[in-house]
Amino acid sequence: MKKETISMDAKLMFLSMTWIFKP
Repeated sequence: MKKETISMDAKLMFLSMTWIFKP
């Protein structure tokens, strides 16, 4: 359960980083 939440958080962070580095 905790691993899933961390995975989601990590994915969101990664997406945010890629989004900021994409523009």
